Amino acid sequence: FDPHGDYTGLADLQNLRGRVNRYYAKFPVFDEPADRVRQVIESLSSYNLAKFQAEHFEDIFAAAKAFVSAPDPELAQRTEWLSNYLQNSNLAKYGIQPDLYFFGDFIQALVAAGKDSDQAAFQQIEQWTEKRFSFTRQQANWLEGLLTRVRPAAKALRLMEGISRKISGEAAPLPNDRKVLVRHGGISIVVLAGYTSDFQATLYSLVASELFQARVDGSLPFPVLLVLEEAHNFAGAHANTTAEARAIMTSKQIAQEGRKFGVGLVLVSQRPSRLDETTLSQCNSYVIMRMVNPADQNFVRKVFETVVEDEANLLPDLDVGEALLSGQFINFPVLVKVKSPDSKGEREEEDAFVQLERAARETQNDNKHGS
Repeated sequence: FDPHGDYTGLADLQNLRGRVNRYYAKFPVFDEPADRVRQVIESLSSYNLAKFQAEHFEDIFAAAKAFVSAPDPELAQRTEWLSNYLQNSNLAKYGIQPDLYFFGDFIQALVAAGKDSDQAAFQQIEQWTEKRFSFTRQQANWLEGLLTRVRPAAKALRLMEGISRKISGEAAPLPNDRKVLVRHGGISIVVLAGYTSDFQATLYSLVASELFQARVDGSLPFPVLLVLEEAHNFAGAHANTTAEARAIMTSKQIAQEGRKFGVGLVLVSQRPSRLDETTLSQCNSYVIMRMVNPADQNFVRKVFETVVEDEANLLPDLDVGEALLSGQFINFPVLVKVKSPDSKGEREEEDAFVQLERAARETQNDNKHGS
């Protein structure tokens, strides 16, 4: 799970050719279960659904999925009806897509029908979706609150998906069947760059929990090792949002029970003091690099039982690339030097002035060719 696109360059290494798959985190709305889509909407809108909205969400989602799943000739008819009913000419002009924008339009149609007591509209929707709705004016007002959550979620999701896809380079969309991510001898990089930390936590908890469940029920034959870069975003000490709480719970469960089912966890963080102690205490081996922050140093002394005081005192003075190895994967603590990586991520930083000069030259060349 790669929050910044730092690991995408692994696919270009000669000795890893054919083993590394890159995925950008596209969220196929109507290929996902209703409860998962609800999590995403709540995460992106920063609000949980109210009781009435939550009670009807699954039926509304199922109806919207049925509405947009029609074959082309019939879908065109439905699109024209929705465009006319909402007085939105863009729907007829550009069509509807199976995304959160359409889901918002479908909810808007239900709200409008409820406010106008339009039984004909409800009957038409029932004919196409096999779902019966008959909301009163009061209920339509309650349902309108769902629309105010879906609209901003749709806008945020489209923007973030675009950024993620650009940073991911030559990558495939995240598969609906998460088991595809796990192959013998394979590495799957899920690029989460472009998304907010809250939505990154949502995507992580969805994918990780499904892989863990697949190992528990036996549908995934291979053991799997989950690597969490910026792990304090997925296994933090404190949760500020519902999405972060789910991610922490997922990490904690895998840390405590994963080894029984062949699911391992690697936590990578520059701020260990921000990690959940329960999750971190289940780690049996450590690679500790330079650490200047006193809070992080004290946390290491407190949590890492295999690190003694003399070794902890070395941490502020370690050079770039130096690391202290400790734990079950080594007989006694050892200081090592790690070689520079062969790969480059998609977001390796370039000097800002170098970028400026290059852009100026390219602009001048474009102007010459244009003239």
